[in-house]
Amino acid sequence: MMRCWRPLLVILHFYLCQSAVVLQPSSTTENKESKATDILRQLLNQETLIRLSLSRDVQSLLQQQRTSEKTDQAVKKTLVDLQASVQRLTNVTDDLNLRNENLTNELFTLIRNNQEKEKTEESKLGALELRLERLSNQTTQQSLFNGDLNSGIKNVSSLIAGVKTDLLGNVDALVQGACAAAAQMTDVFISAVRRTCSDDAPSCDQVCKNATSQMKSKVAGQGGKEARCFQAFHFYGPESKILPGTVGQVNRIMYRYNPASCSRQFCGPNFCCCSLSNV
Repeated sequence: MMRCWRPLLVILHFYLCQSAVVLQPSSTTENKESKATDILRQLLNQETLIRLSLSRDVQSLLQQQRTSEKTDQAVKKTLVDLQASVQRLTNVTDDLNLRNENLTNELFTLIRNNQEKEKTEESKLGALELRLERLSNQTTQQSLFNGDLNSGIKNVSSLIAGVKTDLLGNVDALVQGACAAAAQMTDVFISAVRRTCSDDAPSCDQVCKNATSQMKSKVAGQGGKEARCFQAFHFYGPESKILPGTVGQVNRIMYRYNPASCSRQFCGPNFCCCSLSNV
């Protein structure tokens, strides 16, 4: 706007200066006319310049106005777009806040459920530990009872083994009596010695010879004697229990070999009758 007023101020200043010149006395009429013509020409030139300047200023103002309108429209559009963006962001923010609130509620619910679950599990664990402790005590008591029972079983087994040994020993005593009955000699020590019934087993002669030291260890004063076979028997069922027989039934049976069988290796005798004799 200052550019529009500036030409008017120039023109006003020019007129004031020219009025001061006209008021001054001139020497001749020609000078006055010449000056008046110059002044008029200058005024016309100034007017033309002013009009051109005003025209340019008006065009510039119009251009600025159009540019300003376009700028205002662009600004308004930008403001509208910004308002729409702000609204969208507000909606998104509200949605996020709602989701955050829902997630927070779900988190709190999960925490509460987890705490309740932990309390329940701790309660169950405590009950389980108590039950395990009771079972452990019962197991300890059962182990002690089993230990006592095993000890009792071992003792009973030992007793059974002893009884079995005693029963089996009765067979040796029976064959011992048979050897004594078969002996055709007196003043002699006799023993019934077991033999494995096999073709590969030593003969009764060898069995008695091997038993010499054992027989001599049981009696004194037999230094120069040696155990010799004089009879052989096969007792059937020597490893089975001897039970009392019934009337009219055969209980056990044994076979008496010829004395010559003492030197034979065969599955026959399972008992050898040995006597300590002078060499």
